[in-house]
Amino acid sequence: METLKKIFNIQRKQNSRWWNQERFEVDKIYRKDVVMNHCMGMIEQTTALLNNFDWKKYTLSQQENIHNAIEQSIDVIKYSLGLLIMLGIDEEIFVEEFINKSEILEYKWKQNELDLANDSVVVFDLDGVVCNWELSIAKFYFKDKHINKVLRNEILNDRENRKSYNIKDWLKISASDEEQLKDAFVKSGGFRYIEHYQGALQAIEETQKLGVKVVCITARSYGRNKRVFSDTYNWFKERNVIPDLILFNKDKADAITESVFPANVICAIDDRDKHCIELSHLGIPVFMPSRAYNETLGIKNNYGIIRFDSWDFYLNFLKNSLKKK
Repeated sequence: METLKKIFNIQRKQNSRWWNQERFEVDKIYRKDVVMNHCMGMIEQTTALLNNFDWKKYTLSQQENIHNAIEQSIDVIKYSLGLLIMLGIDEEIFVEEFINKSEILEYKWKQNELDLANDSVVVFDLDGVVCNWELSIAKFYFKDKHINKVLRNEILNDRENRKSYNIKDWLKISASDEEQLKDAFVKSGGFRYIEHYQGALQAIEETQKLGVKVVCITARSYGRNKRVFSDTYNWFKERNVIPDLILFNKDKADAITESVFPANVICAIDDRDKHCIELSHLGIPVFMPSRAYNETLGIKNNYGIIRFDSWDFYLNFLKNSLKKK
């Protein structure tokens, strides 16, 4: 760590010759200029690095130069390190983030190598099944609002007020405000600190102990916000429960067809009527946890969808299914 600290101090000193850290933190236009300069510098040095190797098929005189390649690789690192420092990263945070990113890449690699063909699987939705999405985002919304604490708690605990799946209906905000709220929640790292329903993590753990693979499929906006994968993975890791596979797909049935079958899917668990009906069309049992926003849906005895209030009910079904296997 001392050597890394020395490297950071050297780069910090060199940064100060060209850039103003305080201005970078408060001036959005200046910050964009600094980031652009670093990125363009990395592109220039990366191109120069590539040109040290015989990659051009149409050039006969190109020669390999390892020494230059090493020097330009260092230049790329210095640009990266300089930008990280401007973004508030010190050597301790760098080590933590580097290790965490490496773990996530290892997990993704294992996911890519995972073959479920001969496995039994249970599919869990995340938000609304494992994670208490609506309550967590509402608390995030109220965090900076100057609302009487008693009134806030009344709104949060009013089950009748939470009959709609849409946050905007519950909090009485516009559709555009709802989208901004969701975006702010994601960018703040909300999925790393989201609350969970009692018994949900234990149900996942018990499922894996029975030798059944756990696949989590979520509609979280991973395509738009890259931190969503790491926040989701770290949330599980910090609670010592890691799913065998995490998929990001708004269409749960498509995700199962593309990435889970031909595994033996014992059942799927989702909180939305739309997804439950689509999943039931795959011919698998579907469980729907009772929530305020789905308790009035008239699908209890249709489509093979089973509503449940206790994770013990699901676990008993799972154990009985395995006995019949």
